[in-house]
Amino acid sequence: NPTGTVLSETALCEIAALADARDLIVISDEIYEYYVFDGHRHVSMASLPGMRERTITINSFSKSFGMTGLRLGYIAAPAPFVQAMLPFHHAMMICANVLAQYGGLVALTQPRDWFKNVLAEYDRRRRVWMAALDQIELPYNKPQGAYYVFIDIRSTGLSSAEFVNRAREEAKLIFQPGTIGGGAGEGFIRGALTQGSPVFEEGLERFKTFVRKLR
Repeated sequence: NPTGTVLSETALCEIAALADARDLIVISDEIYEYYVFDGHRHVSMASLPGMRERTITINSFSKSFGMTGLRLGYIAAPAPFVQAMLPFHHAMMICANVLAQYGGLVALTQPRDWFKNVLAEYDRRRRVWMAALDQIELPYNKPQGAYYVFIDIRSTGLSSAEFVNRAREEAKLIFQPGTIGGGAGEGFIRGALTQGSPVFEEGLERFKTFVRKLR
């Protein structure tokens, strides 16, 4: 997120080696760990040799278990790191609400067979998205994980913000500008796979029509 790239174990090992050489702490956001496609595999940074002691892993029930509205997440880190965070945690929220805690308990103790169908549906939408982009010849970063598509819109002559604003006003479509992740994202937008049928397909048709009009 937002590019949908899954870092390989080799790339993670290079980051780990750099962290070790410079005595750095790695903050690893692994919220989309289950959303991987095309044979890619999620590797947790803390699982690499020597990294458990210097990694703060962030995760959430929002994506892994479809519990977005309950706002339940967690951090896994060495005890000294957690102890340093607790005063801030207590000042901001004290604890997760009771409903979310019970929901999280059920999520962790029940089989995950249901997720196979969820992932298959996201994969279907991913392929439909890519086919639509190929039709209108817009480059994109092929999503390897998560449920977004990072689209190169520079050929339209619009900035990320201009494209997003016009898509909202003219086609009633919502995107996020690539710049939400920093200046390097200028000229890109982030689309999502989260809408179900038939809204998803209708949105893609609107998108294709909108882009063709720009050209």
